[in-house]
Amino acid sequence: VLEIMKSPEAAVRMEEIIKDLSESGKVNIESGADLSGKSKMAIYFYGLMAMICMGASSFGVNVVENSSLKSDVKHTRRLAVSPVKRSRMLVADFMSNTIITMVNTIILYIYIRYLLKVDFGGTGVQIIIGLILGNIMSILMGMCIALLVKGSADYKMTISAAVYVGSSALTGMMGAGVAGFVENHARIINYINPGSVLTKMFTSLYMYNNNAAYIGYLLNLLAIMAVFAVFSALLARRRRNDCI
Repeated sequence: VLEIMKSPEAAVRMEEIIKDLSESGKVNIESGADLSGKSKMAIYFYGLMAMICMGASSFGVNVVENSSLKSDVKHTRRLAVSPVKRSRMLVADFMSNTIITMVNTIILYIYIRYLLKVDFGGTGVQIIIGLILGNIMSILMGMCIALLVKGSADYKMTISAAVYVGSSALTGMMGAGVAGFVENHARIINYINPGSVLTKMFTSLYMYNNNAAYIGYLLNLLAIMAVFAVFSALLARRRRNDCI
C-alpha cells in the first residue's frame, strides 16, 4: 500500500484504493517464485558463496604480480630469467590459482549443503558450474585491479579486498535491507555487480521451479567475464609496451 501511495496518480485515488483493498477478502499475488517453505537464512549462505568466489580476486593480483618485473615480489626476478616463455608462465599461474580457488569453494559448498543441510536448489552440477565461472571471473577481476592500480603488491591486495567486500555488501550479505533497496532503486547494479549476479544465480535455483532465471544470470556472468578478460588483455598489452 505504501508503494502504491508513492505514485502521484495513485495518491489522488487513495480512498478508492483503500476501499477496494478493504473489500477484497483474498488477494492472490502471481509470481514465478515458489515461496512455500523457503528459508530467509538460506539467502545469506548464497551471499557467502558469492563472497568466497569474489575472494579469488586476490589470486588474480598474484597472477599479475608474478609476471611483472616492476613488482616488489622478489621471486619475479628469478622467474624473468628462467628459460620459459612469459605467456606459458602466465597461463600456468592462472590455471594453478584457478584450481586452488575452485577446490576451496567446492569444499565449502559440500560442507554447507551436506553437513549444514542448507538447500541450494537445482543440481550439484549447476552449482559447481556457477562456482567455477565465479572463481574465473573473480581472478580476472583481480588481474584488472592489479593492472589498473599503481603501487605495491600489498596495496593492490587491499584494493582488491575492498572491492570484493563492497560488492558482497551490495548483495545484502551485511544486511538484508541493502539488497531490497538496490533492487527497488538501482536495479542496474544487480546486473553489473559480480557479487549480486553470483548471489542471484544461486538464489534462482532455490526460488524458481525452472532454469530460465539461472541461465539468464549465467549469461550475465559470462558477459562480465568477457569484459574483464578484454580489459585485462588491453591493460597487459599497454604495460608490455611501456616496458619496451
